[in-house]
Amino acid sequence: MKSTKKAITLILLASMLVSSVLTACGDAQGDTAKDSSGTSSVSPEVTTPEDTQFEPDSLPSGLDFGGKEISLLWWAENKEFVEEQTGEVVDDSLYKRDRNVEDRLNVKLNHIGMSYTWDTRNEYLGAIRNSVMAGDNSYDIVSCQSATMPSLIADGIFLNLMKLDYLDFSKPWWVNGIIEETAIDGKLYLATGDITKQTIGTVCCMFGNQRLFEDFQLENPIELVDAGKWTIDKVKELATGVYEDINGNDAMDAADRHGVVIYNSNGITAFQQAFGIKVTTMNKDGYPELSMGTEHAVDAITKITDYLRNTEEFYLGKDAELNDNYAIFSDGRALITTGFFKQAGEVYKDMADDFWILPYPKYDEEQENYQTRLGEANTLFGITASCENPEMAAAVMEAMASEGYRTVAPAFYEVALKVKYSRNDDSARMFDLIRSSVVFDFGALYGTTLGVGFTAIKNFVAYSSTEWSSYYESNREKAEAGIKDFCDSIAALD
Repeated sequence: MKSTKKAITLILLASMLVSSVLTACGDAQGDTAKDSSGTSSVSPEVTTPEDTQFEPDSLPSGLDFGGKEISLLWWAENKEFVEEQTGEVVDDSLYKRDRNVEDRLNVKLNHIGMSYTWDTRNEYLGAIRNSVMAGDNSYDIVSCQSATMPSLIADGIFLNLMKLDYLDFSKPWWVNGIIEETAIDGKLYLATGDITKQTIGTVCCMFGNQRLFEDFQLENPIELVDAGKWTIDKVKELATGVYEDINGNDAMDAADRHGVVIYNSNGITAFQQAFGIKVTTMNKDGYPELSMGTEHAVDAITKITDYLRNTEEFYLGKDAELNDNYAIFSDGRALITTGFFKQAGEVYKDMADDFWILPYPKYDEEQENYQTRLGEANTLFGITASCENPEMAAAVMEAMASEGYRTVAPAFYEVALKVKYSRNDDSARMFDLIRSSVVFDFGALYGTTLGVGFTAIKNFVAYSSTEWSSYYESNREKAEAGIKDFCDSIAALD
């Protein structure tokens, strides 16, 4: 497998956009998850020139599966497929992707959408497990949340993707960082990339309120990012003096004005990657080992814990008040908030104040690069062990991902995000910077499955009363045992 220094390869599509479209960044309207065709008075026309240079895939020409049907299970709420064209750019790109794959491989795609929530995760995963165990071939390709999907691996539910023809994980439509960090003993069971738009939509980022930055006469955050000075201490400095107890109840809550709003405890986790903390690192034999007991990890986690618990510059929103927490920023009562790319269109599209898209801050200026993560709503894909034609499934996965790279990703990223939902050229540029900085590690991605979820730091930062070094040490042996058990189970699989 060809290695890559970047977890996600940038899609260079500047030639897609005429200059008049680029100047449309002042309007942030529309919604990638809903029919947004009526929300904007001007709908930018975007074309893909025939000579646009995309890397070709390696699928053989003339590959023909005789019109056979292949079933794909999707997380329904993510709206990863459409039944017909709607006139909305992203929807139409999904439709085009599917028709291109069907025509190219002579297959019939049977999309199956199943509702998935955290509360119903066992039912969703149970449907996959039961189908495979029964050998009923209900699903050939399955997908689910990255936080839970790996729990099926040890049960032998998936085929080893590295053994199948047609899949080429060196290509830019696969997220190589995940692949390199989760292939154990030369075996890989789950992958993701441009087969789903979630690899763009769930990129973690920050949003900055331009009006409040101007009202408080603060340094321009884009300039700070460019200068390498966008650090957690600088963010705290900028937020000093912004807090106001608007409702006068002598308590920080969602009705007040805040400096930095962490939308809920999930917003904490991305600081882990932003500060260069890895849950695990691969040893010389290619197996993961815990690595969160370092001096840097202790210092960084201690700092973010202190800032979130003990200062008025940071406000950690209650998990049960998610919409209220979003409203703090959308109502113009937060200087900065945490979130995901897709929220530019799904949550803040009608916001009165202009906003910037910003990376999570570095730990300090000595840190070389900005880093971020994909949120836990990101989706992983596997081929079931009950699939009757694994090679066809592999060809479809490769074709879906490569077509997504050519059609869906350009529409979602370049149009829906960088043009429709980005309010200025600087934010459009920040999209590129942030997306190129996504990093992964085995322990962070598979932590819930391994029983080492404590290393996601969010629960510790939000609720623990101990010091990180003590907390980590008290959980270390259990985590190491969980990693060993998982690796042993992989060794026993084909």
